[in-house]
Amino acid sequence: MTRPEYDTATFYLSNWSKHILRECERRRITVYDLKRKRATRNEVESVITSKNPTFLILNGHGGEKSIYGDENEPIIDLSNVKLLNKKLIYTIACKAAKKLGRIAVKNDAKCFIGYEEDFVFIINLRKVSKPLKDEFARPFFVSTNKIPISLIKGNSAKESVKRAVNEFRKWIIRVRNYSIPEADWILRGLLWDITFLKLLGNEKAKI
Repeated sequence: MTRPEYDTATFYLSNWSKHILRECERRRITVYDLKRKRATRNEVESVITSKNPTFLILNGHGGEKSIYGDENEPIIDLSNVKLLNKKLIYTIACKAAKKLGRIAVKNDAKCFIGYEEDFVFIINLRKVSKPLKDEFARPFFVSTNKIPISLIKGNSAKESVKRAVNEFRKWIIRVRNYSIPEADWILRGLLWDITFLKLLGNEKAKI
């Protein structure tokens, strides 16, 4: 798992990933947690090569052909995409499923789950220092976290994405009943994310 924390977006991603880490701890699953300054290309390549993990959770910013780590350093791109061979990959990096994910699957990655466009979420500026207390961000991260947590519990890629989609839908229904000014933005963001969540490769893949 990569967890850069150099700006607001990556700080939120890193903190909400603690729920995934707790699930791994409960199930006694070994996690190589590349946090903050360890979320570099060298560290990622070293861990994948030496430890050969079956499941990669790549948090950070992204583009159509790259996933970024600390300080926007490309940690996975077309030059080292073969590192993903035989792996099951989940990433929240924006647009990474558009091209990188498809190329990874063509190069024999087991499965790639991510977003074809930007992953968006709304934040409460008064809660920026405590992301896990941010009620505006909660619907987005509770929903997308269903994917890695479900995979960790032994479910297939298809079932895990289905659980996330169902969670997004539950939040969409709830948010429609919110009476706060931000409700419309939260609703738009949830609808956007559910639209561009993609499962590429083997739908039956498991960790």
